[in-house]
Amino acid sequence: MKTKTQYLSNRIQILIIGTLFFLLFMSNLCRSQIVTGHLLYQTGYNYQPNELVEIGFMNNWIWVNVDSLNGSEIKRLLRLYGIDSSRIIDTRAYGSSFENKVEIFFAFKGQIPIDRADVWIRNQHHKFAGYAVNDILVVPQFTRIIQGLDSTIISIAKNYKINSFMVKPFNLPELPFLILAKNPLNGTLADMRWIKNSIRLVPYFKELNWQIIWFNDNGAAKVLNRPKTGWN
Repeated sequence: MKTKTQYLSNRIQILIIGTLFFLLFMSNLCRSQIVTGHLLYQTGYNYQPNELVEIGFMNNWIWVNVDSLNGSEIKRLLRLYGIDSSRIIDTRAYGSSFENKVEIFFAFKGQIPIDRADVWIRNQHHKFAGYAVNDILVVPQFTRIIQGLDSTIISIAKNYKINSFMVKPFNLPELPFLILAKNPLNGTLADMRWIKNSIRLVPYFKELNWQIIWFNDNGAAKVLNRPKTGWN
């Protein structure tokens, strides 16, 4: 039979192991503090007026009228996934059967358990997906949901460490400065091709070991890819 001392020793070991797993979980959570997702769909399928479609994220689905799609529906989808309203930073969406266009963007505090999650729209004939990612800011060429989105992007860059960014609808010269201010090491994509003379920022992204650097050099878009041997 185990002595009282052995029993206490085993309990202490279990508590230590549990504490280590908890700290590891919290460490991973802190490293990935924001999720952004997007979908841009246009001209690929002729929707019928008021057609019902499904929007999906992380194996959760909602039915919506394509012509009534809005940010409240995306918030409902995130809530279904388990995201509390207090963690939701932004949700916006637009759908039109006349234009055959769907635009979706969302951002929330936290993380998803995989590197990339599909953001789906589907009906009985067709399906198409954008994606959601941790600590990455991708905003495609939206046209219908851009009002105030530039302010959301700047706010995200001010408050979260971003490891990759591409923002097409806006020219935001302050964006790369805000991202650099948090010293994000080993980033993937710095897309500054629309920012005038952003060539001057290239050395700073090289110093932080980013992989792909798009920049503007006197009006011309240029790109550098990190060599296998690293930046010199």
